[in-house]
Amino acid sequence: MLKSLIGNVPDESGFIKKYRIHQGWWRTFVLNDPEGIYKDSKGNCASVCNRINNGKKSLKNFLSKEISDAVAFALKEQKKSGSGIMDEDRLYNNLLSSQPLAFNFFAFFNNNKGLALEFLKTIRPDITYFDKVVFEYAPDSNKDSSAFDIGFIVKSGEKRGFIGFECKYTDTFSYRRKGGKVNYGDKSEIEEDRNFGNYFKLYSENRDSFPDDYFSYVRSKDYNQLFRNELLAVQLKSDYEFVVTGLFCHHEDKETINSGKDFQKKIGNGINDFIALTYADYFERIQKLNLLWEQRELIMMLWARYCGLELSNSFLNKQ
Repeated sequence: MLKSLIGNVPDESGFIKKYRIHQGWWRTFVLNDPEGIYKDSKGNCASVCNRINNGKKSLKNFLSKEISDAVAFALKEQKKSGSGIMDEDRLYNNLLSSQPLAFNFFAFFNNNKGLALEFLKTIRPDITYFDKVVFEYAPDSNKDSSAFDIGFIVKSGEKRGFIGFECKYTDTFSYRRKGGKVNYGDKSEIEEDRNFGNYFKLYSENRDSFPDDYFSYVRSKDYNQLFRNELLAVQLKSDYEFVVTGLFCHHEDKETINSGKDFQKKIGNGINDFIALTYADYFERIQKLNLLWEQRELIMMLWARYCGLELSNSFLNKQ
């Protein structure tokens, strides 16, 4: 009975299976929505437990109207700038995607600037002013689709700064095109297709940020995406007086956490310039702040939605 309610669970194991089932539980028992349909690259359709249908109309992938309004605004901004990639199907219909997750965790900061400032000060005590949070953000000089999933525009005293994060849920790091054989930034017969020339130039001009060999970054599936974020960061230094990068991921995702910590050692002054932040860190820090009841309620819903396996374990334990 439970299995028929939760819906189709792909043949997986471990971390991703647990949280896919959890999103299926959320869809079934919280959203009260039927299982959504997924269309693969070959045009084949199948149902999967972590998807909903017509999410753009229902806005059920987001925890408040305030957040869904921020999504609509970010989509308009992204179309204007052309930076990053915002897939509306993932945003509105995929409960397991990290892109809607980024909005659910951080979009409400723009209407709660005092709270945002106090939260960021728990990470960087020198931050004195919060301007706004942005999504899929990249400098105008960027020549590919790389972008920070989340970015905070801030000040430390009179210095204007940017803090940019890569955001993960169950997805792995991106390091090459689907079906491709060459990593982003590596040498290729079609160099412009892999951005080797552009990436290597930025790397060579900023060796204080990149002490290791260029190919040790781009040829690693664990470092490639984080390295590309660092290339964004060095470009942003013409607009901001300081730039900090980081990784935001689930506290149970040990593989991603370890990749982030290892990468931290491979860039400039990594301990100060790269922040490894987990969901547990987020909840522990924000719950200690002076929250309004509505804010605290949202934080509790965030935990239930993305971390609360205690809620779905009655089904998970039967798998």
